[in-house]
Amino acid sequence: EDETKLGKEEANERRIMAVLLKIKSGTPPQRKTAMRQITDKARLFGAGPLFNQILPLLMSPTLEDQERHLLVKVIDRVLYRLDDLVRPYVHRILAVIEPLLIDEDYYARIEGREIISNLAKAAGLAAMIATMRPDIDNPDEYVRNITSRA
Repeated sequence: EDETKLGKEEANERRIMAVLLKIKSGTPPQRKTAMRQITDKARLFGAGPLFNQILPLLMSPTLEDQERHLLVKVIDRVLYRLDDLVRPYVHRILAVIEPLLIDEDYYARIEGREIISNLAKAAGLAAMIATMRPDIDNPDEYVRNITSRA
């Protein structure tokens, strides 16, 4: 399809998907370039479109450890760049990252901890607590336990 026919938002989404695909499945040089591109243009792409693409990818059941590691790295760098623009997405990010905290893979647990730490720095402690408060009081024991680890 012709890129000019696409709306501005669709073109942006497509650009993000292309960059993420290079990070997920490209050669190391392609990955490096794509990683730099997504980091440098994080504010331009916007928090919404970025997390709307990254978070569903991280939830994919067919994701391999290496791919998960790369996507976690993307989130890490994007969080740093977006800073307080991540506040509206704190709950969604936590919902995706918290299960890493109980993963059997030691490195997955460390990555989860690292992202939550950086998320707290970017969004601020007040936003983190406000977001997690309902989950701490959740009737479901699994949700309470995972939230307590965060």
